Amino acid sequence: MGIAMGIAGSDVSKQAADMILLDDNFASIVTGVEEGRLIFDNIKKTVAYTLTKNMTELAPVALFIIAAIPLPLGTITILCIDIGTDIVIVRSHSRAIRNSDCISSLGIAWKCLEFEIECRPIQLPAVALAYEKAESDIMKRQPRNPFTERLVTPCLVCMSYFHIGAMQIAGGYLAYFTILAQSGFRPLSLFGLRSHWDSKAINDLEDSYGQEWTYTDRKNLEFACYAGFFLAIVIVQWANLIILKTRRNSVFQQGMT
Repeated sequence: MGIAMGIAGSDVSKQAADMILLDDNFASIVTGVEEGRLIFDNIKKTVAYTLTKNMTELAPVALFIIAAIPLPLGTITILCIDIGTDIVIVRSHSRAIRNSDCISSLGIAWKCLEFEIECRPIQLPAVALAYEKAESDIMKRQPRNPFTERLVTPCLVCMSYFHIGAMQIAGGYLAYFTILAQSGFRPLSLFGLRSHWDSKAINDLEDSYGQEWTYTDRKNLEFACYAGFFLAIVIVQWANLIILKTRRNSVFQQGMT
């Protein structure tokens, strides 16, 4: 990598360089590498957290269609999961201070406005991971291979979809079947029940114990199942958030702050 001095360097050296040090301090290279690794780590954590719930939102609809069971998770509750974990509200104000030289992570220098910004973000889980501090071993790692270690890797997808995602699905269905079983509908009796369950004309649907359920009562029970499934996802996502705070170190080493 070619490095040029931003103050003392000539225009020719700056044009040929891969990186320009604006303060002519070689220690800035180490700081830049550390910040780059931190940003990459935090983006991976955020992506992993966001991908996890995708499989959990798909599974209830898939079983609803394939096995014809009453819908385990409604549209509104799915939106609550998405909006509640992905959106952040930021209150801020800014003012331009001066023009200055800026340098990108790719070593490209350009003229830009420098702003003084005061932000008070209401950080929600998916966004909060972007603010994680660097792990203690971040500068002890080998350089990342850009051809094999990409932002979204098969390992990350497997962990998000088939490891933590599977735990969320299991927790959600456990809550769903438990609520219905306690109300009188055993798990095996639910398969193929969708057409009768959603029919407004049927107001005497019998459960596993012979109790009759009206359409309104069934829908109220279905809404309770939505809440149970949703709560199970939220609880597992809390654990997922703690898991993703660190990529390599123990959470006890990293701390919770």
